[in-house]
Amino acid sequence: MTRTLGCAPIRLVQDLRVEQAEHLLRTTSLPLATVARRVGYEGPGPLRALLRDRRGLGARHLRA
Repeated sequence: MTRTLGCAPIRLVQDLRVEQAEHLLRTTSLPLATVARRVGYEGPGPLRALLRDRRGLGARHLRA
């Protein structure tokens, strides 16, 4: 997988989760905790960290 897609499996899963979370944050008014659960996290902490790491933005900025 790494050779074909250029990333580790966990990275692919995290990227897909971040993309879906970003979409939900931009198109709904769901709380961050709900968005986190919908994309596969137990709480908002890990999602918040990934959004900052991968997008350089927090949830508030994505909603604006």
